[in-house]
Amino acid sequence: MSKRPHIPARPTVYKGIQMRSRLEADYASALDRDGRQWDYETTCFAGPDGQWLPDFRLDDGGAYVELKPAYLIEWDTRELDDVYDRVDEILRKMTVAWLSEPKAHLELVFWSYGLDQVQAPLTVTGSSSGPIWHTYSPSTLDVPMLWPGMGQTDAVAEMRVREQS
Repeated sequence: MSKRPHIPARPTVYKGIQMRSRLEADYASALDRDGRQWDYETTCFAGPDGQWLPDFRLDDGGAYVELKPAYLIEWDTRELDDVYDRVDEILRKMTVAWLSEPKAHLELVFWSYGLDQVQAPLTVTGSSSGPIWHTYSPSTLDVPMLWPGMGQTDAVAEMRVREQS
């Protein structure tokens, strides 16, 4: 795999809102095309392990979205476990939201320019109940899968062993 160079974010104004990057402005445009309501960087969450400022809040109190460039999972990672580790690090940071809003729905979206929302290469969603994180991509929209990171695969395997004993 070739390593893609880091591309610094370029602040961009979209619909009169100063956004930190062109990627965020492109995502906001896709949300508008899909008829979704959104707010930009409305709430910062903090806790003992750090803080998180979600990029978007969807549909008047819906999901909090963290947006990342798709190349973070497509390029400079040799092993699948490295992708899981990179994503897990972001997800752990996002969980600080549950200290203030235990029922919050969180989404991590890996985005490429010019897509429609359902075409995001990878989206990982979670809530503080049930299987905490699940994932989907354009090929699995109708069948979300358990995110294999965050120790969830091991936890499900252990649960199955306990159920069979």
